[in-house]
Amino acid sequence: MKALDDEHKALSEKFPAASDAKDQFYAGKYKAQDAVKQLADTIENLKTKSGLHKEEAAAATDAAAAMEPAAMEDAMMEGGDENAEEADVNPGAGMMAMESSAPNPNKYEEAEEFEGWAKFGGALLRNAIVNPVFGDILRSHAISADFNPEKFSKNGYTGAAALVSALAAKNESAEKEYWMSGYITEDYLASLNDIVADKSNIHFPWLVSGWATEAEAKAALLYPEPEKKDNYTKVLFHVTKAKTFDFAKCRVVSHRLQGLVT
Repeated sequence: MKALDDEHKALSEKFPAASDAKDQFYAGKYKAQDAVKQLADTIENLKTKSGLHKEEAAAATDAAAAMEPAAMEDAMMEGGDENAEEADVNPGAGMMAMESSAPNPNKYEEAEEFEGWAKFGGALLRNAIVNPVFGDILRSHAISADFNPEKFSKNGYTGAAALVSALAAKNESAEKEYWMSGYITEDYLASLNDIVADKSNIHFPWLVSGWATEAEAKAALLYPEPEKKDNYTKVLFHVTKAKTFDFAKCRVVSHRLQGLVT
């Protein structure tokens, strides 16, 4: 938790609540204040649900219970198996017009609480999905270990990324179709078009999460929109015959997704 606390502190200091109207972005992808809130939510969820910080969680609960009703109201004023799937890739085409006020597709209805240290892997995955800033941090560390092991050094996120990876590898079983969406740069688009033209294999390291319906995947393109979205191309992946597992009734997850692009 120390690495996550330090990350949140550094981000809060770098991007204090801004008084000017211009949006600031974190990693060119997330509005800075959204990123700060996502990390704060991740920390709170892991500390209160994991069972690893019982004394701190109990103190917070006691403090809340001791508040007067009026004060309470004021305070409330926010490495696995290789798959044999085929991905039907349609870069940038057929994107439906959506309202900019579309709901956050990462919303999580608490279908499962993942309470207690025995379910800590599920709690980490829950937060990687609900708070994609945290998910991106874990992904970056997993990819660094996978593709640049000589220069990789263990840190506070290494164990968390490994635990989530192991959970995904263990749980995927049923083959099904699902959709993924996102933004890619011009260089990645060129590489993707080469893969499509050659009908060759594509590989996604660590794990990926997608949606059960095409409409949900398209809606997800509005959250988050990158800082300079005109420099990116929207892509939609239709994945079939992939080993997956449904997670918390809100995502379809695959571990080390790879297969033929058609």
